[in-house]
Amino acid sequence: MSKTSVSKSPYQFECVLCQGNFSEAQTVTTCLKCHGALDVKYHAAPKIALKNLPSDGFEFLRAIQRLPLNGQALVSLGEGNTPLIHAKKLGQKFGLSQLYLKYEGANPTGVFKDRGSALEITKALELNAKAVCCASTGNMAASVAAYAAKAGIPCYVLIPEKTPLGKLAQAIAYGAHTIKIRGTYVDCVRMATEMSKKHRFYLAGDYAFRLEGQKTVAYELFRQLENEVPDWIVSPIGCGTHLSGIFKGFLELKEVGLTNALPHLLGVQPETVPTIVRAFRKKKARFVPVANPVSLASAVAIGVPQDDVKVLRALYDSRGNVLTCSEEEILAAQRLLGTEEALFVEPSAALPVAILAQAVQKKIFARTEKIVLFITGAGLKDPQSILLSSMDSPILEPTIAELQRYFSSGFAPQGQQKGFFGREAALWRKVPVRSELEKTLRARFGLRLPPETLEHLLLILKEFHEKSSAIRHGDLKYALENVLKTAIGIPKKLNILDFSVQVSQHAQPQAWAKVDFSGKTFLQKAKGVGPVDAVIRAIQKGIREEDTLHARLFDYAVEINTKGTDAVVEVRLGLRAQDGVEVVGEAVSPDIIVASIQAFANAYNLLSWKTLTASLHVE
Repeated sequence: MSKTSVSKSPYQFECVLCQGNFSEAQTVTTCLKCHGALDVKYHAAPKIALKNLPSDGFEFLRAIQRLPLNGQALVSLGEGNTPLIHAKKLGQKFGLSQLYLKYEGANPTGVFKDRGSALEITKALELNAKAVCCASTGNMAASVAAYAAKAGIPCYVLIPEKTPLGKLAQAIAYGAHTIKIRGTYVDCVRMATEMSKKHRFYLAGDYAFRLEGQKTVAYELFRQLENEVPDWIVSPIGCGTHLSGIFKGFLELKEVGLTNALPHLLGVQPETVPTIVRAFRKKKARFVPVANPVSLASAVAIGVPQDDVKVLRALYDSRGNVLTCSEEEILAAQRLLGTEEALFVEPSAALPVAILAQAVQKKIFARTEKIVLFITGAGLKDPQSILLSSMDSPILEPTIAELQRYFSSGFAPQGQQKGFFGREAALWRKVPVRSELEKTLRARFGLRLPPETLEHLLLILKEFHEKSSAIRHGDLKYALENVLKTAIGIPKKLNILDFSVQVSQHAQPQAWAKVDFSGKTFLQKAKGVGPVDAVIRAIQKGIREEDTLHARLFDYAVEINTKGTDAVVEVRLGLRAQDGVEVVGEAVSPDIIVASIQAFANAYNLLSWKTLTASLHVE
């Protein structure tokens, strides 16, 4: 095929599919003929000695003329020179003596993408762009926005509507115009592309110039390892730009005569989004699409990866491999990095750790080989995920007596909690027997409960099962939290025995409630503005003559914590006594009304106990 002529330049673009050549004056994103991805090709360079070469990735590449810059000063926030950590504790756990973590979360915006953004925004200045736009699942938006702010260029970012708030907040803080799209990352890419063409904005993203910035980490790693090439590089794969960029860096090190070695690549994807993994295993040249890419590792949940050709070639050329990991393994790895190496990382960054057990079992690498795991982003990018994997902190009254009850009850975990490993998978299809529940609590939370508390937990799980077809990991977690928060010695003055609600389209809901209050049983009916209000009014009507608190609702919040029609509902309900004392009661259930009424009872009992102890001056 004839190649498009280009003007004389130290570098040019080459299409990875049709091998067509282009200058940056023609295109900086995709091939004008076949829309394939572009790669920057440099003119042949002489052999270069290591002596006196800088260690910084960008400066190293300037010295060997392997950056596509034409005199413009680099837009920099101090990216690069990130730590290379010898993960001795983690290595011992998996029997790997030379396990290293390249922590890219130490970059200015907390993510590996800053290397690429530095170069892309510099090129935007060179090309006299009036604004920058990009599509992102969150990390790209924050990074591009930061460097655009440094360069003084307006920035527009298009993100899927469910982007984690931590990433969205960063982009907003840097002054970007953030636009949420009701669709996938692919929809955002399409719209950003159209925006760039219509308004003549520089289109940032996983294109050729970004990869040139990402490859700087290979040079940096080479110098950190005292001019050696690791045996294995392990990295998450989303669009494929990062891992293919790392390999290009090592290829250039070899090309200019600085080493004869190349690393093997091990790419990792969530098992729910295996676009590259499936293609590699079938020896394909292009990705296998995923129509609905969903994972806790949102940064790599890309159903249509833009640099699939590049990353697949890198995997094949490096004689590498690929693995997937489950959502459970991702969350477990995230916690493991925290407890073993004191690194708080976002879920996507935990993928290389999540597959270590698999890799060792399958003998993908030898135990004495030098292995570098790329930890791509800091945990504050997506803090919500780690909250899903651990139980809420207990809420105690400010007395040493209650704290002692907490520790003596056996509820306080000894050492690190093992945490919760996922919300969606079914744990049980029926209520577990006592021995099975005890075993699961020990394995997942490191807890041994007293017999009466264990029975309480079984009753709650039975209620869950009556409302839902299965008991999920999240159900167990929330049921356990409910037990731990209500079983530390607070007496139950109010006990809801049963209730029923009648709802119609045109009339107020009507409810009746049967309650036990201080040993007396009451049955009452009432109407309310909603079903929950009707039940609470019926309860209050029944206990009116015995009630001395005259509590009033001052807060009510509902959170749906899982997906689907059998989702788990968490309710927080605030009550205030007539003397001003306030408490918050909590409860969980697949049924919003059940959770609300249980939260009311928990709040009332806590308020009653708190008022009583205050009047007795109990310490």
